[in-house]
Amino acid sequence: MSPRAWLLVFFLAGVQLPAQAATLGDFAGVLAPPAAARYSARNWDALATIKGVQWREATVAEARSAFAQAGDFTLDGHGPATALVVGARQMMFDAEIVLAKRLDKAGLASTLEAQFPPGTLIEPRGGDCRRAAAGHWRVYRLTLRGRRALFMQVEFAAGANAKARGTRLNLSIDDKPVWAC
Repeated sequence: MSPRAWLLVFFLAGVQLPAQAATLGDFAGVLAPPAAARYSARNWDALATIKGVQWREATVAEARSAFAQAGDFTLDGHGPATALVVGARQMMFDAEIVLAKRLDKAGLASTLEAQFPPGTLIEPRGGDCRRAAAGHWRVYRLTLRGRRALFMQVEFAAGANAKARGTRLNLSIDDKPVWAC
């Protein structure tokens, strides 16, 4: 091989392609049961279809559930994030996405619309909910085409913790009573 060819090989070996960014729609698509299902029929293997996530088994400190996977990834258009998916032996129930960045409340509707596939129905359930120590949150009902509805809580941290905590987005197959205002 010529010196130029070797140089090209070494150059290409050092080039790393940018990692693909995942969307909230990717997580919802994996978590949401098919429309005809009575329960979540999605098993843990479905997580492998989410692009750009480096999955690992969750530690006890991250999740109280014996069945949990954690991962680091880039949320499309919003930077670094972590994911924690919990469930039972054969299925997943919840996904928690934590962004280092705090989402802008004023543009939240357009941000969410951009994160889900076209045709996703995003319905707000009430307005801002507030608790002094927890900050405030909004709850949405999400329906992807061909899937049963999911519920999403978008949580904004309170006071001095706001910059440190960023934004937490919780997806669930259940409408959690603790999310009610």
